[in-house]
Amino acid sequence: MVVAGRFDTAEVDAPFGKRFGDETLTLSAEHLQALQQGNLLVVDVQGEYVLFVELAEDLRRP
Repeated sequence: MVVAGRFDTAEVDAPFGKRFGDETLTLSAEHLQALQQGNLLVVDVQGEYVLFVELAEDLRRP
């Protein structure tokens, strides 16, 4: 989902429902380059889950 900016996840009734916390992930130029090269980023989510981030195949560079 793409949004214009951050919002209070506990106060907004978003399409995915209310949430009880949030975090921000900021990508650097190095992160974007790694994604374009076909690598994945892995993010620890509150010490409980991991989130794998990958770029769509048609946007990757050889």
